[in-house]
Amino acid sequence: GGAAITAFFALGEIAYDAEDYRGAAQRYQEALKTNHQKILDRSLYKLAWSFNHQDKPKEAIETYRRLIQVSPKSSFIPESHFRIGRILQNRKAFAQAVESFQECLKAGGSGDFKEMATFQMAEGYRELTEWAKALENYKKVVSDYPKSKVIHEAVYGVGLSSMEVEAWKDAEDAFQRIVSETKTVTAARSQLGLGEIRFRQGKYDEAARQFLKVNYLYGYKEWKAVSLYMAAQSFQKLDKKAQAKKYYELLIKTYPDSDFSAKAKASLGKL
Repeated sequence: GGAAITAFFALGEIAYDAEDYRGAAQRYQEALKTNHQKILDRSLYKLAWSFNHQDKPKEAIETYRRLIQVSPKSSFIPESHFRIGRILQNRKAFAQAVESFQECLKAGGSGDFKEMATFQMAEGYRELTEWAKALENYKKVVSDYPKSKVIHEAVYGVGLSSMEVEAWKDAEDAFQRIVSETKTVTAARSQLGLGEIRFRQGKYDEAARQFLKVNYLYGYKEWKAVSLYMAAQSFQKLDKKAQAKKYYELLIKTYPDSDFSAKAKASLGKL
């Protein structure tokens, strides 16, 4: 028994390393048929990954769940919960994904999975528009993992969630921090957030100024398109029709394929 499972597992590893994930899955399944405890969890773990690589989310989830059930003391348990959560998230099953991330945190394990489960849980709550819970988890990432590789995304999440619960000052502080620390797409979105705060407060002059900064300072087309649209909307709210028209037209001319270009045409028609 022991020799057989080890042999099948070794063959699975060879296939896996050669990126033959179908072949690997077959070998791991043969190893599992021997019902040997010794590398049961490792065989299930690598089988789940083989399904992941073959883009078989259902089979991957089933395998991770089987691992959790048959090998409750395995060191792969926290990661298994995490991977289930990520697959569910990709399938837009956000409520179930959040539950998996909670299970991952309950299972303990290493810092990496704790950190990422907390962040992904926040992302899940954001998708579910449960803003207070999203905010709580984003803040936890920022406070507990200041060196996180997703620190800027977490701070952005704090900004977005704060804005949704109308904690304007916190939202502004978070967005300002991103804008001052990085030039990535997260900064472009944060600059847009600074405009959005003003827009929601009815301060349309200031909103337009902040929105236009996205267009001038950053190179991300989809966010430039949004910013021109929102700037035009701000001018429209101020009844500055010439200004609104100018930015709607600029948007249509510069980004004809953007979703916001169609919206701009509709708004122009109504001016």
